[in-house]
Amino acid sequence: AVDNNPDWYHVRFTHGSAMMARKDPRGGFSLDLNPMLSVLGEYGHIVGGPATTPEILANQSAWRDRESTKEELGPVGMKANGHPNIFPNCWLVPTTSGIGSQIVLRLPRGPMKTEMWYFNMVDHDFLESDPARFREGVIRLSHGHGPAGFF
Repeated sequence: AVDNNPDWYHVRFTHGSAMMARKDPRGGFSLDLNPMLSVLGEYGHIVGGPATTPEILANQSAWRDRESTKEELGPVGMKANGHPNIFPNCWLVPTTSGIGSQIVLRLPRGPMKTEMWYFNMVDHDFLESDPARFREGVIRLSHGHGPAGFF
């Protein structure tokens, strides 16, 4: 029901050159070798992407600590850290920094053209508590997914 969002093998092909070309903040070149997870839902909805790791949890724990979140997502959902796809054309992209996320609408404009609208959201609480992290979130989300698989 969805395109290549949940397969996660597309990342190495679609974004491979971009990942090799950008410098990793820790030094060296960036290549995502983290474990991946795809969770199928009802009506064509799916979550596909990185699985939760202790490193990711260290940056994202605030929303995961809420009892309502644990109850709503259940044990499998709490392991997922992927990109939910709401069938047919809405894609939710969380950041690994836990600072914000994107909503992406994929709008067909003909048989050979798709328009993608990005809506970036940064947690406003960081503006006062950690302004540098807030700025990082704005920059990361504003310079996210681009044409031809580039970030």
